[in-house]
Amino acid sequence: MKKILLALIAGVVSLAVSAETWTLQGSTYTVEERVATTSLGSATSYRVVRVYNSSRSMMIFYTITDLTNPNIAIKAVSGGSKLTSRATVATMAGNISDATPIVGINGGFFSTTTPGGYTVIDAEARKGFSGDGYYSIVMDRKNVPYIGYLNKIDCWCSSVNGIEGWTDGAAINSTPSYVSSCGIGEMLIFYTPEYGSTSATSGTGGYAVQLTPVDGATLTPGEYMKYKVASAPSSGNVTIPSGGIVLYGKGTQNGAYVKGMSVGQEITVYLKNYIKDNNGVIENPIAEQALGGSAMILCDGVTMSSYPNTLGDISYAAPRTAVGYNADKTKLVMVVVDGRNSGWADGCNGKILGDIMKTLGCSDAMNFDGGGSSTFWTCKGGVVNDTYNNNNKSGQIRSVADGLFIVELPTPTISTSASSLSFSTTDSELVTKTITVSGSNLRGNIKLALSGTNADCFKLSSTSIATTSGSITVTYAPKSFGSHSAKVTISSDAATSLTINLSGSNEEEVEEPTPNPEPVEPETNDNITSLTEVWNYSQVSNKTADWVSYGTQVNNDIAVANGKLYAVYRVDNSNNQIYVVDAYTGEKIGQLDVTPCTSGTHLISAVETIGGKVIACNLAAGASSVLDVYIWDNDNATPTKLLSTTEHGGGRAGDAMSVSGDLTNGKIWFCYDSSVFYYTIKNGAVTSTTPTVIGLTKDGAAYVVSSGSAASNITVESDGSFWVSSKDYVATHFSSTGAYIETMDVNAVGNKQGADVKIFTLGNKKYAAVATYKNTSNTTLADGAFSLINVTSGYNASSAIGTYPSAGLGGTRNTSFRTSLCAEVTESDVYVWVNVPFQGVACYKFKHTTVGVEDIVTTEEDANVPVEYYNLQGIKVENPEAGIFIKVQGRNVTKVYVK
Repeated sequence: MKKILLALIAGVVSLAVSAETWTLQGSTYTVEERVATTSLGSATSYRVVRVYNSSRSMMIFYTITDLTNPNIAIKAVSGGSKLTSRATVATMAGNISDATPIVGINGGFFSTTTPGGYTVIDAEARKGFSGDGYYSIVMDRKNVPYIGYLNKIDCWCSSVNGIEGWTDGAAINSTPSYVSSCGIGEMLIFYTPEYGSTSATSGTGGYAVQLTPVDGATLTPGEYMKYKVASAPSSGNVTIPSGGIVLYGKGTQNGAYVKGMSVGQEITVYLKNYIKDNNGVIENPIAEQALGGSAMILCDGVTMSSYPNTLGDISYAAPRTAVGYNADKTKLVMVVVDGRNSGWADGCNGKILGDIMKTLGCSDAMNFDGGGSSTFWTCKGGVVNDTYNNNNKSGQIRSVADGLFIVELPTPTISTSASSLSFSTTDSELVTKTITVSGSNLRGNIKLALSGTNADCFKLSSTSIATTSGSITVTYAPKSFGSHSAKVTISSDAATSLTINLSGSNEEEVEEPTPNPEPVEPETNDNITSLTEVWNYSQVSNKTADWVSYGTQVNNDIAVANGKLYAVYRVDNSNNQIYVVDAYTGEKIGQLDVTPCTSGTHLISAVETIGGKVIACNLAAGASSVLDVYIWDNDNATPTKLLSTTEHGGGRAGDAMSVSGDLTNGKIWFCYDSSVFYYTIKNGAVTSTTPTVIGLTKDGAAYVVSSGSAASNITVESDGSFWVSSKDYVATHFSSTGAYIETMDVNAVGNKQGADVKIFTLGNKKYAAVATYKNTSNTTLADGAFSLINVTSGYNASSAIGTYPSAGLGGTRNTSFRTSLCAEVTESDVYVWVNVPFQGVACYKFKHTTVGVEDIVTTEEDANVPVEYYNLQGIKVENPEAGIFIKVQGRNVTKVYVK
């Protein structure tokens, strides 16, 4: 995000302890220590000081917490189970059951209506709307804090009956009248059980439905959430289901969207919260916790002199409560300044409060409710500040809507049913064993990884299980005879990792030799007439896999090598993966280490293979953004950077990436607008960070192939010419210098084009697989597929062999505009894989080789065996007509010719 460089907080604490004076708003104050720096748990220090001069005296209570400590967390706590509930900070501390509270301060206002501002409790949104006037502190799932104004909440809901739900002014537990008063016409409002028993939707002109979660989904901003429609649309108030929500839609689009829902339909919901600070910098964290307050008092190390969007006056001296963090967000500071005790604790205004936070090492800070609400609670002293005077000598600790706490998390542990597994087999026959893995107090899924000398001889049924327990099957699949060893490492965030040692023995079974017929050369059929589906995980097939999620953009790109499919799984910038999949079965077998990939609008955007190794790039969304390309030596390796550059053709780069050649002499290709550019690889290294740019032309004029998009793929021919494929542009052929040669016939490709083409040869014939969409509406981009075209006689073929899948992959619009294909010709088969974001992934093949056969004398035991016929693709034929077939009767196998 930022920041102005400040001193490390530990140094600031040391300075604060030994310093005799602080300077606040230009005035010098003497510091008198009342409670020396004390430890509260493993990560939090606590101190009390009196800071005074001839004009003012302040009693300041504060803690500084090390956010890098994995055993602590920032936690928002509500006053009760409903939005209108209130409680004292001490009561809130006693209600925390899943962790040990260390320190807490009051948060939002003591109003009897609802919490002040954006509120998220334990990843469940309770209140939020961009027009509410409050600042907020937001914590993501990694304990990283953000302070700013809730600028807006974007919302997307997946298609129902061809309509999607869209708005940039979504609201949580608000009323249609309030949202309308803020100028939002296209509404999507979410009501949770915290709001009450029913929604506030009666007579508002929109429609509401009940939604129940799928797979335990919660209303978490920044996450994709799946819900099932549980009630018919209603124009009145709707009962809020326990454990579910109510969705309200109003407007030309969103009203029709909700009105068109039917019971049992499943939708995906995505909320995106934009937090904007006083410098206009916008963040989009996945909100784990959030609390609203009054004003931002410190931004980038600068104390605020005015307070836009402030609810309440903080210009006068009063008791104050504040929270802030240092520049690198590794330290959190909580402060209460007592007041209303003249000459001893006079309180302070917002400007002095901002300077106090800056003195304590903060770069950013915000003000919570003050006055009688200001409360400082610690695990060793309870409420330690002077609430008696703060609350106008009422003798009561005020109940407030919510509070902010530092908590110590219970220790996570992992256990297994076995510490070692031993396998024995003969002739490489597969052997499996099952282990149970259990966890307690875990903070993330349990991860499993294979390593060791012979890791490739073992397989895991899964590399991740839930945070409670689960069973994992280990398969011994030896690739050679003899002894093999490996290990399974089991880990989870902040837990001590465990190791299971694996050993296997594979013996060769010795049989008496039997006479074999002379081998017959394989026969190749290079005439592809149709493809056969191998596997299909898509909206149309309705089949699922743990590395595919259709209805969303997450399956971004694929590449193939060595019998493995490498699939980019991209939810958001903080959750990018490259899954390793058995290319021929569609089964996930692992994932690559992407930990070092740390930059870009998306950390992993596109993937390719070159020289048998995997390379992947980030998304450099702007002309000056850094484009990084990483390479993995093997599936268990940590990647290294092959390229890092800000020079990438003057525009966006990384939506798609292509390669040609190998690591000894190859190229990495990208495309933008009316040019392609490449980086040269020599002997495993990129020779220059400055690319070679080729302008695309036709008849001497620039030829645009992507309309400002970088989601284009390049396929290089052996003569140096290349094809460029983009959404809405028929695959176009250019010379090595960028001059236009030809385009493919739209009648063969399809009226709606995708962004990839793969060209391959089989025997004496040449074929092209070209991405397309079965649905040809200019606004739909649905039913992604590929056309297979015979281009042996030239690329002007006017018809395709077929389009696969014949019904397309799915009806959700591909708003990423990317499509990706892979093609491979093996000794016996041709494979083509297709990937379309939002819709799915599928694999097709053509069996081109059948081993020759030789007559074997029929024995008596074969005489009564039924006769079967197979074509040269190995497909059984019930009534063979003209052609060549394989006749099988028991052990008697004969090639026959049918006229």
